[in-house]
Amino acid sequence: MKKLLSFAMLFAFALCINAQQRKTWDFTKGISDATLENLVADPNWSVENNGDGTFKQAVDQAKMSGELMANNVIIEELRGIKFGTGGLSKNKNYIIGSNKFRMSRKNESLILRVAPGQTITMKARSANGDAPNRGFKGDANMEYVSGPENGICLGWNLEAEGRDERGDYTLVWKVKDEIEGLEGDSLDVAITASPEGGLDISLIQIDEGDNPQTDKKQVAYLYDSSYPGYEFGENDPNYDVLVNMLSLELEAADIVAIDVAGNPADVTVDSLQYYNAVVVSSAINSTNPYINTIKSAIAYVPMLNLSPDLYEAWGYGAARETNTNILTVGDKASKADMFTDADGNSFVADGKLAIFESAAIRGYEAAAGTYFANDSVWAKADGVNAIHVHNANRNAYMLLPYTFPYGDLAENFPQLMSNAVLTVAGTKTEVTKSGKPSMVQDFSNFSTTVTLRCSTKGARIYYTLDGSEPTLNSTEFTEPFVVDVKDVVVKAISMADGYSVSDVMEAKVEIHELAKAPSFSCNEMDGATEVTLIPANEGEVIYYNITGSSEIERSEIYSEPIVLTRHQTITAFTAAYSDYLASEPVSKDIVVKNEKVRIDIVSHMDANKADWAPAGANPTYYNGKNGHAYYSDNVIEQTTDPETGDDIFVCEPANVVVWVNPNKGWEVRTEAQAVFWQNNGCTHNVGDGSGYNPETALDDDVNATSSCLSFGSSSTTNSFGTKNPSYTGSIQSTEAFQGPFDVVANIANTAKNGGNIAAYVYVTTDTLGGNWTELGELKTSTTGRLWKNTVLGYEGTDKVFVKVCASNSVGVFDIFIKNEGELSKEYIANVTGIEIVNSNAAAAGNVVRTMIYSINGTQLDKVAKGINIVKEVYANGVVKTKKIIVK
Repeated sequence: MKKLLSFAMLFAFALCINAQQRKTWDFTKGISDATLENLVADPNWSVENNGDGTFKQAVDQAKMSGELMANNVIIEELRGIKFGTGGLSKNKNYIIGSNKFRMSRKNESLILRVAPGQTITMKARSANGDAPNRGFKGDANMEYVSGPENGICLGWNLEAEGRDERGDYTLVWKVKDEIEGLEGDSLDVAITASPEGGLDISLIQIDEGDNPQTDKKQVAYLYDSSYPGYEFGENDPNYDVLVNMLSLELEAADIVAIDVAGNPADVTVDSLQYYNAVVVSSAINSTNPYINTIKSAIAYVPMLNLSPDLYEAWGYGAARETNTNILTVGDKASKADMFTDADGNSFVADGKLAIFESAAIRGYEAAAGTYFANDSVWAKADGVNAIHVHNANRNAYMLLPYTFPYGDLAENFPQLMSNAVLTVAGTKTEVTKSGKPSMVQDFSNFSTTVTLRCSTKGARIYYTLDGSEPTLNSTEFTEPFVVDVKDVVVKAISMADGYSVSDVMEAKVEIHELAKAPSFSCNEMDGATEVTLIPANEGEVIYYNITGSSEIERSEIYSEPIVLTRHQTITAFTAAYSDYLASEPVSKDIVVKNEKVRIDIVSHMDANKADWAPAGANPTYYNGKNGHAYYSDNVIEQTTDPETGDDIFVCEPANVVVWVNPNKGWEVRTEAQAVFWQNNGCTHNVGDGSGYNPETALDDDVNATSSCLSFGSSSTTNSFGTKNPSYTGSIQSTEAFQGPFDVVANIANTAKNGGNIAAYVYVTTDTLGGNWTELGELKTSTTGRLWKNTVLGYEGTDKVFVKVCASNSVGVFDIFIKNEGELSKEYIANVTGIEIVNSNAAAAGNVVRTMIYSINGTQLDKVAKGINIVKEVYANGVVKTKKIIVK
C-alpha cells in the first residue's frame, strides 16, 4: 500500500510539472546581463548595439525551434515558450530586442503549456507601419475572445482602433474548457503568425500572470502640515480628488496620507517603493529636509509632483510664473489616456485645456544639463514648460503644477489629476540592478584602448584602475581611454534611473605587441609589375588587398608574387600569431610601366533600386521574366536558297524594342532577352561564395554597389523554333564619351551552380546605325555568386557610346567610364613623391577648398575606411595632395 501511495503522489506531481509554471513574459523589461553574455558568445546569434553601446537587439543566424538557447543555455526571458518548425528560414526568424520580441516569418508559431479554461493575453504590433495583413491566429483548441478583427495588427500608419499608448494591440484567447482526447490536466497550444509574419510582441500572459494583484492598491499622499496657511483635510482639493475620484478609478484603492513635517525617519525611499504611486502636494516647504528623500525617490517610485517650487531646492531648475490658466497640449500627448474622460473622449480642444477658472499656471524652467533638461514636455503655458514626464516607461515621474494657494479648479482638472496618477502608477516596475558593465579592448602596439559599455539604456558607468572598489564618486566613463602598462585591472559599476547600482565588473587589460609589417619588392617589366611581399620573420602569414583594408575577410593570403598589369595600391599586413597581434597595414602605390593611369570617373552606371526598380518590385522585369520570341510566325518574304533549293522564310520581328531609361546616363534595352533588376547585396568577403563577393583580392572594388541588372533567357519558342535569343538585351550609355578611356565593370556570375558565362563590351559612334564594334570580353567567375572586376581600354580618339551585352546568368553591379584626368595625375604624383601638384610655388594663405577621393576616383563627403586621396587648395591657388589611410 505504501508503494502504491508513493506512486500515486509521484504521478500527481508529474501532472503538475507538465502544466505551465510561468505565466508572464514581459519583453519590455529587456534582457539580463547573463543572457546578453550568452548571446554574444553564441555564433548562432548576432548582437547589435545602439550608437551609445547599449544593447539594441539579437538576431538568430540559424534555424531554431523548441526552447530557444544561447551558448547552450535556455534564454531565461523566453523560458517556458517553445517554437515550432513551421515558416522558419535559415536566419532572421527571431529578434530579441531591448523592449520587444519579434517573430519575423509567416507560419512561425509559439507554443505554450496551458490548462483548459485558461486565457492567454498577448500585446503585439506590426513591425511595419504600412503592413495591412500581419497578425496572430490561435489553434483549434483556443477561442479568440477579443482584440483586433481576425487577429490582424494593422501597421501604425493605417487607421485603426484598439492600440494602446505604446502602439500595441491586445489579443485574448481562451483555451476551450473541453478538449477532446486530452490526457492529463494540461496541453500545448500554438499561436501562429498568420497570414503574414513580422510582429513585435511586448507581453504574453496566462490568466492574471505570475503576480496577480489581489491586495488593495496603495497611493501615498505627501503633505507638510507646517506649510504656512495650509490645512490638511477637506480644504485640500488635491486630497479630496484622490479620496473621492481616484478611489473610483483604482478599485478598492487606499489613499495613505503622510505628513512629512519634521522629516519623518520612518518614511524612506525603500518604504515609498511599496506604493503604486506617490503624490507630492504643492504644500511642502522647500526648506523641509524631507524633500531630499523625495528627490532620491524620483528614480525608483512612480510619482506625481504638484509643486514646481521644489525644483530650485533640488537643483533641477526653477519655478516660473505665467499669465494664463490655459495649457497648450502637444499633439502626441493630447491623444494619451491622461487627457480623456471616463467615456474615452478627449477634453483637449484645439490643443487647449483650462485647469483653473482664473488663476495663472505656474510652470518650470530646467537648465541645460540638469536632471529634467531632456524630458518629454507634454504641455506648456504661455510658452513655459508645465507638464513633463521623466523616465516615462519605468517608475515614471510627472509634474502637474497645481500650486498652493489653490485656485478654483476647472471642470476637467479632477479627471486630469486622477488620470495622471493612473498614468504614473501604470509604470510601476520592480527596482532591479542596472546592467553590469562590459569592457571592449582595442589593441595597438604595447597599448590598449578601453571602452566600457552597459546594456541598460541611459546608464552612467563609474570605474577605477587602481584595484579599489568603484563607487558613484569614482571616475565617470565618458570616452575610451588608453592603458599602456601591464597588469591593470578595470573595475566598473553602472547606475541608471529606476535601477539600483549594478554588480561590479572586473577585467584585466591585455597588452600586446604587434607583429612586424611585411615589406615590398617590385620587379618592373614592360606592361606589368611583379610584386613580392616579404615577411619580417620566416613563417609569418601575409594578407593583401587593394582596398586599404586591415580585415582578413576583405583580403587574400599571399602565396606567390602578384603580377599587376594595371596600376594598383597594394595593402598588406602580417596575420596575428602566438602572442602577437596582426601588424599595422602597409600600402604601396604601384604604376605599371607603359600603362595609363585612368581613375577619373566620367560616368558610373550602378544598379540602385531608385533608378531601376522604382515600383519596389523584386525583381523588376523588363519584357517579362521569360522574355519572348524574337521573331513572329508572320512571313513577310519568301525566297529560295540558290545552292540547296530550300525555301527561306523571312519573318517580321515579334516585338519592338523595350527599354527603361531613368535619365542617369544609362538605359536598359531588350528585343527579346530577359533583363531584370535584383537586390543581390554586393559584399566584400574575398572568395566567399555564400554571398556576392569578389573572387580574388584583386577583383575587390571599394566603389562596388549593391543590387545588379541581370541578363536572363527566354523560354519562349515560336513556330519556327527560335528560342533564347541571347545578347539582344543590353545596358547602354545614352551619351558618348571622348576617347581614350577605360571601361571598368563589376560582373557577377548569378548562376546557382556557376559555370562558364560570357559578357562583352561594344562601342559605336552612331547608335542609330547599329554598327557596334566589340571592345573585349568582361571576365566572369566560374563560381556562382562571385564577381570579378575587369578593365577594358578604348584607345581611340572618337566620342563613342558604350554598351554591355551578356548571355544568361550575368549580373552587372557597376559600369565605370574612367579617363586620365586631374585625379590620375595626382595619383602619379603621389607615387613619385611629388607633394605639390600643378604648381611649384609654395602654399600660402588658408586652405580654401578640400576635396576627398577614394583610391578609385569617387569623390567622397569625408574620409572613409581604407585609402583616401585628399586634395587641398590654398588661397594662392597652390594645390597639395596627400594620401590618408583610415583603419
